[in-house]
Amino acid sequence: MSTLRHTRPFVLVRCFAITVGALLAVAGALHAQPLDTLVVQAWANDPKLKAKDLEFRAAMQQVAQVSTLPDPRLSLGVFITPVETRLGPQRARVSLMQMFPWFGMLDAQGRAAEARAQAVYDGYLAERDAVAFKVRVAFHPLHELDRSLQVEHRELDLLSRLEDLARERYANGQVTQVDVLRARMATNAQRTAVEVLEAQRPSLVARLNALRDRAADTPVTVLDSITVIDVSAWPSPDSLERAPDLIALQDQARAANARADATRAAGGPSFGLGLDYLWIDPRTDADPSGNGRDALMPMLTLDLPIFRKRYTSARMEAELDEQRFDQMHEAALRDRQAAYAEAWWQAQKGALMVDLMDAQIDLARSAADLLVEAYAQGQERFEEVLRMEDLLLRYRLTRLSALKEHRIAVAKLQYLTSIDNNN
Repeated sequence: MSTLRHTRPFVLVRCFAITVGALLAVAGALHAQPLDTLVVQAWANDPKLKAKDLEFRAAMQQVAQVSTLPDPRLSLGVFITPVETRLGPQRARVSLMQMFPWFGMLDAQGRAAEARAQAVYDGYLAERDAVAFKVRVAFHPLHELDRSLQVEHRELDLLSRLEDLARERYANGQVTQVDVLRARMATNAQRTAVEVLEAQRPSLVARLNALRDRAADTPVTVLDSITVIDVSAWPSPDSLERAPDLIALQDQARAANARADATRAAGGPSFGLGLDYLWIDPRTDADPSGNGRDALMPMLTLDLPIFRKRYTSARMEAELDEQRFDQMHEAALRDRQAAYAEAWWQAQKGALMVDLMDAQIDLARSAADLLVEAYAQGQERFEEVLRMEDLLLRYRLTRLSALKEHRIAVAKLQYLTSIDNNN
């Protein structure tokens, strides 16, 4: 009966704490903001993304500018002193001329502009990925802190109950006052740990709100739905090629190639077709055949690119730019492959640590219950009970930390492969 009298309240408090924690989690989930929602909000409000979108729209306007024929030229001249001809004096002259670049130049310039615009758009997608990664990196520490607060509060309740148990046994003369003091010290330390976490939370909330363009103190509640993700079947490093910033470098190389084609075409002669209309007054001193007939003269103009140095130099510049972007793509791909390997290992390590902590928590919980029961029967020292409770607390916190590191590593994999950033 003595054992039941001392252990049952403690077990009831443990069950009550677990039940209250579950109810709080459910209540919080009703007002929680899922991670995907936070990412979408950050996308909608990030000024860099807005600037990238405007840059892309502006770049698209370049396509029509460089792939359209130059404006025709219309000129009008009036003779101050009429020029006498056989058919009469010339009074005015109207000319219309349309220039045409060498074949393929406009198409090449249009392709270069389109490739540059596509590179800008890929830069926009890369910025989206970066924003999503920043939100995820800010989200998981906040999730860890909130779950840690639940664990720490539950531990504080358990230590308070242990202190009550030690006081009861001390009042019955079963233990010395040292047990009560040890319990009080553990309770004080635990209460401070809770206060430290609560003081840290506003800074993590402010960091997440800054990414969403919200006021720093805007409330944020996170869902308790974070689980381990199996990355063993994650896409191979070959999928890194789909990363927008790598594709942007390929687009830049493609634009340089098209620019080289346009430069070659610019080295060919451009020609113009025109028409001159001469306004002639009739003669009054004679009446020749066709007297006063206006003249119409077709025109052909050629621009001869004789000085070739600038065309050769511009073509070499475009070809060197193409090679430069190819090399930048290769270097960026290698860097991503190394980062991918590191992130994959971090994700695997975190998952293994979570599994280990799950097993350790189960064992430590069983051992803690047995020690409490033994202490109530006077068969175990109080410091052993406190030591096991502290170990159980550290296992729980280590699990949350490992889960956070695992999910941040997974977010890095998502960023590197540009996977799941459109949800």
